[in-house]
Amino acid sequence: MEQLILFILTFIVVFVGYEIFIVNRAKKNYKKKDKKLPIEIKYLIKRYGIDIKKINYFQLLQVVAIVSSLIICSS
Repeated sequence: MEQLILFILTFIVVFVGYEIFIVNRAKKNYKKKDKKLPIEIKYLIKRYGIDIKKINYFQLLQVVAIVSSLIICSS
């Protein structure tokens, strides 16, 4: 039970930190027409040929934030 609580608390802390430092900065850069993409998004574009114009960029950022937080917490 203690491990589950520790995992959930760690996930929340990592997710909030990721949101503050990565996602908010990426949203600001995207709106400024600077279009500096996070490295995770660049990898997905090159690896899988994702077209940013066809998908919702902000939802993709949220999915990447959740998955990255889970990976960090589980390792």
